[in-house]
Amino acid sequence: MDADWETVDNADTETLITALCMMSPYDPAEKQALLEAPTLKDRAETLIAISEIHLAKQSGDTYGNLQ
Repeated sequence: MDADWETVDNADTETLITALCMMSPYDPAEKQALLEAPTLKDRAETLIAISEIHLAKQSGDTYGNLQ
């Protein structure tokens, strides 16, 4: 996927986080958690946590560590 980095640079934080949540390949339960996050900060932290879990699973880390 190619990104239009000029648009990314000019977008506000809320727009970027919302777009990333919408484009994410996660299942409905995980997307629901993103939708229910009470604040933008909570939504961003939830997105990061879900992403870290999926990355750890892909790397074969059975303990959930990314290191």
